Amino acid sequence: MTGVLSEIADMAGAEVALKIAAVAGGRMAYFPMEKNLAPDHWLAVAVGMEAARAISRRYGGGKVMIPLGPGADRFSRIRRIIHAGIKRGLSASRIARLAGVHERTVFNHKARLKKAESGKGGA
Repeated sequence: MTGVLSEIADMAGAEVALKIAAVAGGRMAYFPMEKNLAPDHWLAVAVGMEAARAISRRYGGGKVMIPLGPGADRFSRIRRIIHAGIKRGLSASRIARLAGVHERTVFNHKARLKKAESGKGGA
């Protein structure tokens, strides 16, 4: 990793940097000031509040071009956003906005996850 992703990896770990690349890679991403960071902000949803705070301390209040990272293909990126949102208990509407998909897609993922958790396969 180089540039911004390398700096994020140094601050919060390589896994966090890869998650950011998967969620925001290839575009300008806004990082809020630490004091304005909300639990439902895309950054906190993607990497958790602790890592999001560390990143906001460095980049907060500005936009940063996030490079594409390895494995940042569209479908795996969308799936990770949806699953992270479900895990955090966000509404289907909010998750759909974050992932750029239809709410029905979120409901389908929820159903597959529920089925997999009950031991009936899927996910």
